[in-house]
Amino acid sequence: MLDSHRLENDLAVERGGAVGASQSRRVAPQELTVVARLARWLRGDPLAFSDRPLAPLELERVRLAQSADVRRGARVSLVALVLGATTLPIGMWNSPARAPLIAWVLLLAAHMLISRAFRRRASGRCADPALAAARDFRLATIQAIGSGALWGCGFVLAQAYANAGQRALIATLSMSTMSGGALQLATTLPMAYGFVAPVALGCVLGVVLRPDAIALPVVGIQLFNAGFLLIQAHFQATQLARRTIAHFADEVAARVDPLTGLGNRRAFNERLAAAFERLEGGGQGFALMCFDLDRFKLVNDTFGHVAGDEVIVRAARALRQASRENDFVARLGGDEFALIAPEMSGRAAAEALAQDVVAEFRRPFAFDWGDSACSVSVGVALAPDHGEDGDRLVRNADAALYKAKQIRRGSIAFVDEAESGEARERRELETALRQALRNGEMRLDFQPLVDVASGATKGFEALLRWRRPGFGDLPASLFIPAAEECGCIEEIGVWALREAARIAASWPRRLRVAVNVSATQLKSPTLAAAIREIVETRGFDPRRLELEIKEPSFIADFEAAAASLNALRRLGVTVALDDFGAGYSSMTSIARLPLDRIKIDRAFVVDALANPRCAAVIRAAARLARELGLALTGEGVETCEQFDLLRSAGCDEVHGYLFSRPLPVDALASVFERCPAPLPPPAPQAGGACGSCTLPWCAEAGMCRRLAAAG
Repeated sequence: MLDSHRLENDLAVERGGAVGASQSRRVAPQELTVVARLARWLRGDPLAFSDRPLAPLELERVRLAQSADVRRGARVSLVALVLGATTLPIGMWNSPARAPLIAWVLLLAAHMLISRAFRRRASGRCADPALAAARDFRLATIQAIGSGALWGCGFVLAQAYANAGQRALIATLSMSTMSGGALQLATTLPMAYGFVAPVALGCVLGVVLRPDAIALPVVGIQLFNAGFLLIQAHFQATQLARRTIAHFADEVAARVDPLTGLGNRRAFNERLAAAFERLEGGGQGFALMCFDLDRFKLVNDTFGHVAGDEVIVRAARALRQASRENDFVARLGGDEFALIAPEMSGRAAAEALAQDVVAEFRRPFAFDWGDSACSVSVGVALAPDHGEDGDRLVRNADAALYKAKQIRRGSIAFVDEAESGEARERRELETALRQALRNGEMRLDFQPLVDVASGATKGFEALLRWRRPGFGDLPASLFIPAAEECGCIEEIGVWALREAARIAASWPRRLRVAVNVSATQLKSPTLAAAIREIVETRGFDPRRLELEIKEPSFIADFEAAAASLNALRRLGVTVALDDFGAGYSSMTSIARLPLDRIKIDRAFVVDALANPRCAAVIRAAARLARELGLALTGEGVETCEQFDLLRSAGCDEVHGYLFSRPLPVDALASVFERCPAPLPPPAPQAGGACGSCTLPWCAEAGMCRRLAAAG
């Protein structure tokens, strides 16, 4: 796994990110001298003399891969070397070199045992894994050089007393020893050179000191063998290094935000977990800060997403400049950032760092459209005081951030200032919302839309419900604002459209389905594409889909809303203005928007009988709808008197508890049976069709009262 303590790496710097990883910055090849390249090569960089030397973090990963490769062949190589070391004195048993060679074998064994013990002890003393690996690499290189030198001395000693047959045995053993050592150490060039070169030198010296007729060919073969082994080692080491850094680059890319070069949420979670591990091991406390750019959504809506990305990049740069060198900064998504400040358990130090960040953001940022200041709100939590695990600490920091944004832009809040029940519940609601769709907790209920003239069901309004565990069924009005704020409204909205189309596809084709669309969805450029995909993949008639929008959807940006609605109507869907009269209704906006229907807000319907002004508004809305060629629907009808008022005003459709409560999907068939087809309007008569009410389609006395009771 990638060392999350040092994620700010050279690759992020090369990608142009905002991470200023001075601890691991890559040095340009032209800045390296021959001595510097040699020093890198001795530290295990097989690409030191190429045009792309390894960066420090890459070198660490390559060294780990080299160590693993060496360990894999260690046992086989050890057995081969032991056999070779015992074969040499046995082959020279009758020569005067027997006693010195036995001493040489013991010295070689002692060297190996002492070196291994020393490496194990030195690694155990070092707490930093990277430093321990570097130290072990140095000691292993020294061990390889020492072993090679001892083998070279052994071959010189044996050659001094060997006869012709024994010299052939020594030559064979030397070549096999070089091959075995080079095979094990092939990927670590300093070790491979340190072992092979002394062995080859010892073999050559032994032959040169006692020359004979075949001395020159033997020397040539030995040198050729050593050269071939080292060339092969260089090739294998280079290939291993390239594979390792390619895999390392993939790991880094999975943990780096591509826009800013900061760590992403995955890297943040790893760093946070590591911080708690250090804390459990007796380390100092640390601070977690959550940041949110103030009014960032306005930048996106006004200047576009390209400008928004530029603001995000500048904000990331400002965070790095204001933070300390060992602080970890991550972008969690959108305009949300987080900072982990190690060794900071005191409130005063954390507040000072947060103030530095806020002050950095007060400096104007230079953009193409001019200089602009971008304030940031900060929520601070301290570990372990405000959380003994990552989830709790993040929740508390988020709650503090929410409180800071409620105070004013550019504020700083600590957990103890934000632990109100309202803030906690809000953050818990947003967290649960993000999981609701994945857990299958969302569903749609449907309320019939009734034709005023005939009493027939013309369609259904889809009503979103959330069965939140432990809370029961929640209506959309209780969670949609939170969904818009936490950024999951588009996902929920698209799900509602897909689900409504899926269910309505099984209805009679004369029935339509009306689905509410939020202001955020209406502004999204993906809404039209999502509806087109629903219509095409499900074969759903777009004329049966009605989108209901509310007035805030177009108040902020009328032109953009009108363009979005026109694009939707070109797909064949109809558009209704929901809750008409409850907001800031502008006659100019109503006249210019591409609408098909107006829905009178239920507040006017409920108060119409007691408040003549509400009744006048309903009649005025009906006249307006007729003049504009729009259909008119009355919402929230609960009594026959309210229905009679809406009918006399000229409403086309109504819905409310008088006819039916919102029904689950499996109960809709009963509504189909009760209103199977439109009925012709009855002849006017006093007291209505049943003689006891004014419902023109009530064919039976008392039907109206039973409807009201059943509703």
